[in-house]
Amino acid sequence: LRSDIIKYNCEWKTNSEEVAKLTKKLNSLRKEREERRLELEKELEELKRDFDAKKKELNDKQELEEKKVENELNEHAERSQKHIEKLVAERDALLKRREEKKQEYVEQENCMKA
Repeated sequence: LRSDIIKYNCEWKTNSEEVAKLTKKLNSLRKEREERRLELEKELEELKRDFDAKKKELNDKQELEEKKVENELNEHAERSQKHIEKLVAERDALLKRREEKKQEYVEQENCMKA
């Protein structure tokens, strides 16, 4: 019986030491996991900041590009409008000259008949 008690006490002491080691290891792993989580959280925040900055930069760049294209289109529209106005003025001038020549021709015919 005495040897059983001694054996039990030895096993209990060994088990207690193993439990203590495992508990210490578990706490160490928990601490490492928490530190890693904090590192990852910090890294994620940095990535979010970088992403937001890039997104803003791209939006600004796109906005400038859209304004540039819009300005080019407006300039082209203005040039086209001026060209159309010029062509209309030339056409009106040609029609006026044609009408004047027609009138001269009619007057010459009338003079010849008279």
